[in-house]
Order: sequence, then C-alpha cells, then structure tokens
Amino acid sequence: MTVFTQPSRGFKSVAVGAFWALAVAAGTAVFAVATVHTVQPVRFASIVGVAAMIVGIVVLLLVPTWSLPAIMLGLYALGVFAVVTLPASLPLPPTTLILMLWVIRRLLDSLRQHANGAASVPRIGNSHVGLWSALALGVWVIFTLFAGALGSQGQGWAISFFTAVLVPVCVGFSEREARALKSTWIALGGIIGFYTVIESALRQNFLYWALGMPSSQHWSMYRAEGPFGHPLLLSTFLVVAFGLGVGMWLQYGRKSALVGGALSLTGVVMSLSRGAILAAIVTIFAVYLLAGARSEGRSSKRLVGLGALALAGVVTVVFGTSVVDRWTSTEAAGSTDARDGGFSVALSAAEWGHWLGTGPGTSAVAAQQFGFTLPIENSYLQILVSLGIPGLVVFTLLCVSALSVTIRRIDIAAFGGLVAYLVAIAGYNLIDDRRSAHVLLGCLLIIALNAEWGPRSRAIAHKEVTYAER
Repeated sequence: MTVFTQPSRGFKSVAVGAFWALAVAAGTAVFAVATVHTVQPVRFASIVGVAAMIVGIVVLLLVPTWSLPAIMLGLYALGVFAVVTLPASLPLPPTTLILMLWVIRRLLDSLRQHANGAASVPRIGNSHVGLWSALALGVWVIFTLFAGALGSQGQGWAISFFTAVLVPVCVGFSEREARALKSTWIALGGIIGFYTVIESALRQNFLYWALGMPSSQHWSMYRAEGPFGHPLLLSTFLVVAFGLGVGMWLQYGRKSALVGGALSLTGVVMSLSRGAILAAIVTIFAVYLLAGARSEGRSSKRLVGLGALALAGVVTVVFGTSVVDRWTSTEAAGSTDARDGGFSVALSAAEWGHWLGTGPGTSAVAAQQFGFTLPIENSYLQILVSLGIPGLVVFTLLCVSALSVTIRRIDIAAFGGLVAYLVAIAGYNLIDDRRSAHVLLGCLLIIALNAEWGPRSRAIAHKEVTYAER
C-alpha cells in the first residue's frame, strides 16, 4: 500500500502564511483605492473579487497541510461560497478544490519526506475494508456511468463524488486532519445553532438574506435555514455536530464540546426537521450504548447526566417549541405522502435500470420516466436507483466499515457524528441532488476511518503500532 506520511509544518508556517496573506491584502487595498476613481463599479468589484481569490489561494498554499480540510469545512458551513460570486468556469465547487489541494499537498509532503530519507509511517489510520470498499464503489460508479440507461447525464455527479468522497478516503493516515475536523465541526455547530435561535425569533435569515442569499421559506411556520439556505441541509450539519459534541463530552469530559452539541441540537429543533430530530434521538441511544462499554466512574456519571439532559430536551421540544405543530400539520402529512410515493417509484425505477443502476446521480431523471416529478426523498433509495443494488451494497459496506473502526477504537465522537449523518440522510434527497454537500460525507469518513483510540483501547493501539514497525 502507498503510505502518505504526516506533514510536520507548525506555527512557523501559520505565521509565514499570515504575513504573506496580509501583505497581499494590503497591496490589493492600495491598488483598489488607487483605481476606484478611474474604473467603473462593476469592473472595480471584479478586481476586488479576483484579489480576494488571490489572497485565498496564497493562504491555502501556506497554512499547514493538515488544516486544509477544517478550513474547507468552515468556509462551506459559514456559507462563504454561497454569497460570494465566483467564476462559473471552475471545474469543481471551491470546497472540493480545497480538498483536492489537500490531497496534492499531502502527496508532495510524502514524496519530499521520502526523498529526504524519512521513514514511512505505518498505515494504521484507515480500515482496509473501508479502503477497498471506496475503490470498489469508484469502479462501480464508472461502470454505471457508461452502462447505465442515463449514465451520460451523471458525469458531473461522478466527478463530484470521486473528488469529495472517494479520493480523500484513499489518502489514509489523516489523524491530525480528523481531530481538527471534529473540533471545527463542533465549534461551527455551536455558532450556527446560536444564530438559528436569533433567526427563528426574528423570523428572517437576517444576515444571509442581506448578503443576497435567496429565501427557501414556503412553509406556514418559519423554519431556520442559516447559512445553508435550506432547513434540511442545515439540520443535517447540526445533528452531526451534536453527535460529535456529545460524544466528545462523554469520552473526554470537555464541557465546551457539550455546549457546542447542545447549541447544535437547538438549531436542529429550530429547523423543525423531523428526520434530523429522529437522527438526534437515535444518536443519543447509540452513543449511550457505546459509552456504556466503558466502565469508568466519570463516564458513568456523564451517562447519567446525558439521560437527564435528554429527558429535559424532550420536554422542552414537546412543550416549548413548534415541533409538534409542524409534525401534525397538513404540510407534514403531504411531505409524508410524497415520501411514501417516492418509495414505490424508486423500486420501479431501479427495476427499469435492471437493478444495476441508471447512472450516477440520475435518480430524479429516472423517476420522471414514471411521471414522478418530485425528488425521491431518501438518499439510500436514490443510490439504489442511480447505482443499483451493487452500488448500494458497496456504499453500505463503506459506511459500516467506518462505523466499525469507531466502535473498535471506542471513538464515541466519531461514532455519534457518523450515526447522526447516516440516519438524517434517510429522510430527504441529499446524495443525488446536493452535490456541494458531498464534502460532508468525505469529512465524516476522514473522521471515522481515522478514529482516535479510546482509553480502554490504547494498549491495542500500542501493539498495532509496534507490530507495524517490525
């Protein structure tokens, strides 16, 4: 197996990167002020936009390699690329391009260290089953791209999924990246969750609407959408942050993680998303069971605390929010009927594709063959239609292998985050119809496949490393 060694750039690289970023920004500002009176406003805006892109590229080239996935996640979650106009000629979304830059820099770092005679780092970060599952899924995506009835329409989806999910999984040994992603996701969840409380109180997405983001509101009750522009995608991001935060608190007792998780759960409630709330409930039970495998006194106390917090949360949601009204509304009943109708259509479309897949990301087009104009609101059914039974089986194997790593190493945070995501995406059409969100799955697989060893499994970790070094 090819091994990518871990980069060693630290504070010095950050300092150098910050210096050059400020230098470029200062030069850009001077140039802009000097030309503002001599160019048209549109041209001036273009100059500033190009200058901002240059600054961003310089920063991304100079920051430590391991920080790039976390930076990408922050830019995506805060809606930077949703409100900033970028050239339409970009081959991939900016978030995916940052991930590809990370992959390239990791490869270059590895080659440079090998050239300097550095010893290889054992590949213990990833599950071999997960790696081979990712490769098999990639092969099957290519097969359906050429053999599927609608495969010619799936090129964009295939490129996005390869670069945002499959390639990052194959990098291997990304433990520093995984730790940075977990901390960043929890912090972002807390910030965005707090924002949604204000948003819901004002009944307007005051910051992002002011920046030009369109409103998704068409419901009788206001549903928080935050920087994601839609309640369902918002709630998916936040419920993952909740799983990561609660797991981090149970494992290490970090109160800041618990606060971030609690604020994230508040944002989930503000979105009034039934699927995400169900995902939060399942996540609580899942992390409770995994944490129960640890028989330490402090952990037991936290488990009791988690039970009390869960009970208080249920009471608050039922009696203090509009969730029950939303669930019993006519809109919710119509949404449920649409999901039920999508199930039978998905089976018909999958059969039409001979159960081998109609082509990557083509489930919506395949459903239209049967007069179904609504999306199939279940990501797993979308995969069944687009990639067929083999694709769904391999995708499931990839996710299960990632979960198995988190369970074996007792990484409660990684386990909780991935469980929350896998449950949440069963309630709407994320996988096929929101390509920009592929990076969320890519980041979660990095976190899960590079799970941290829990206290009870450190002895096993030491034996694995010793054996690998031999």
